[in-house]
Amino acid sequence: MKADATDLQSLLDGKVQYAVPPYQRPYVWNEDDQWEPLWQDLIGAAARLEDESTANDPSSHFIGAIVLQSESNKIVTTNRHWIIDGQQRLTTISLVIKAAQLVSLKYGLEDLAAEYFDLLFNKRAESAELNIKVRPTRLDEPAFRAVMDQGSGALQLIENERISQAFLFFQQSINDWLKEGEVDSIQPVTRLNLLHKVVSRCISVVLIQLDGREDPQIIFETLNDRGAPLLAADLVKNYLLRKAETEGEDAQKIYEKDWRPLEDDYWRKGVTVGRLEVPRIDLFMTRYLAMKIQSDVVSSQLFKTYRSYLDTAGIKPSEAVKDLAAYAATYRRLLAWVDEPKPIKGHQSSQRLVKSVWDFEANPLYSALLWLFGPEIAIGDDVRERCARILDSWVVRRAASGLTTKNINKTALLILEQLRKSGDRAEILKKFIIDKEGVATVEDPTDKALLKYLATAPAYKSLGQRRVAALLRAVESCLNKNDPDWVPAGPLTVEHVMPSSWRDHWPLKSDDESALALRRGSIHNLGNLVLLTKRLNSSIGNSKWATKRAAIKKLTVLLHVREVIESEEWNEALIVGRAEKLAAKIIERWPSVRSL
Repeated sequence: MKADATDLQSLLDGKVQYAVPPYQRPYVWNEDDQWEPLWQDLIGAAARLEDESTANDPSSHFIGAIVLQSESNKIVTTNRHWIIDGQQRLTTISLVIKAAQLVSLKYGLEDLAAEYFDLLFNKRAESAELNIKVRPTRLDEPAFRAVMDQGSGALQLIENERISQAFLFFQQSINDWLKEGEVDSIQPVTRLNLLHKVVSRCISVVLIQLDGREDPQIIFETLNDRGAPLLAADLVKNYLLRKAETEGEDAQKIYEKDWRPLEDDYWRKGVTVGRLEVPRIDLFMTRYLAMKIQSDVVSSQLFKTYRSYLDTAGIKPSEAVKDLAAYAATYRRLLAWVDEPKPIKGHQSSQRLVKSVWDFEANPLYSALLWLFGPEIAIGDDVRERCARILDSWVVRRAASGLTTKNINKTALLILEQLRKSGDRAEILKKFIIDKEGVATVEDPTDKALLKYLATAPAYKSLGQRRVAALLRAVESCLNKNDPDWVPAGPLTVEHVMPSSWRDHWPLKSDDESALALRRGSIHNLGNLVLLTKRLNSSIGNSKWATKRAAIKKLTVLLHVREVIESEEWNEALIVGRAEKLAAKIIERWPSVRSL
């Protein structure tokens, strides 16, 4: 067995073909688990090439191992190899390259398209079978060939095939990325050249070449089916403890004292972030490392980035592990506040903030929260509480106004930068946000803009159930004057008062287009949404108002629902009026940063 690190250009150079054996499974990668993360890694690598400080020394992006067994055939000159492991990676990268080739043709970049072409096809191949450099299973080959045969004309793909869907995903992603670049005055040709450099030179694999003595099936099973996969945190641990031994420290003592608590199931449990599930320990380490280096950390580069940080920080492995453990304890304490139903005395604003970060999916802010609540900074709880009030309002008001979450990782680092400054940190933070008026990624929306959005937007769709539920929980707390910190506990569900399927029991008084448009715009409006302790079954949920009203009365004692169930009728005018009242309560709970 021979193993070497190589880049994609070297792997695909010359007349070669990497074919998937017929006994292997078909193409199974999907958007949520593989396509989107891969694309984010590719544009992350491209961004580092765009950065003048790293352009001359770009980091490689490791996509895993490729295990091959060569086919002995003296009749043809094309070097043919069987892919024992790594076919999903190679197939997907080929689809990225093909998408980039067609987009290059669309912009008239024929020379660049030809370079992409050379990564996909063998010139003067002995047969049509050997003209492509990556050949999938026979089951996938028709769809793959249809993609590879595309030229600059109209697309002719085999529909409903995963390979076709993957190609369309990457084609759309490339087009969107180029349009985003044009907003920042970056020409498409610049980014397409960057992408070519990334896929050809920055993507690295470990190429494992089997000889005739190894059983390829045993190798495949060992790589895929045996044992638990290593996490980035496992690699960090191994590196730290090995380095400790090398430097004469007691690695076993370091492990038992500080690292062992990070080995329990709590830390290895998967946490949903957006559409992905990430082990909690790796998510923590990403935020921790971003805090330490004050720069964005690509998840796939976590171990490499940490190793680079440690090598330049000049601290002993024992100190590094101790620091990690201390911040891990801080992170765990903050996460515990999310699930704590009762207000924590002296930390109410901080607790609200961490709940909002979770509810409104602003997780990159944990790089700033770790610093604010961590062991390095010596500030009073009153300062933390004021900083927390400012950040809480800023997070929720932006989310509730439908403002962009683009570049939230970079924005979180800007917040961290303000918190690290000496002086009145709350005032520094407040001034930073106020001064960013008009900057889409940072500005705090005005009360007028927030009220307008919440009164008119289809909140159920634009904000999502999780955010709507958080807003309605907060309204409930505001209405509870006897206990303003009270938050309704237990599982609650978001319910439409006027149902989405309204035609049978909620007839329009007029059939004109304006009445229909008003009805459609009211269904998902915040004013038409309530929290219930139990989901209504569809027969009651879609029934006429009198029936549904009686059912809701039996289910809830929540204050924000009372106005609804006290109404003899429910219509568009009442929905708009209620939305404005709810928006006013939301503004009361989360006032503008300027007023704090």
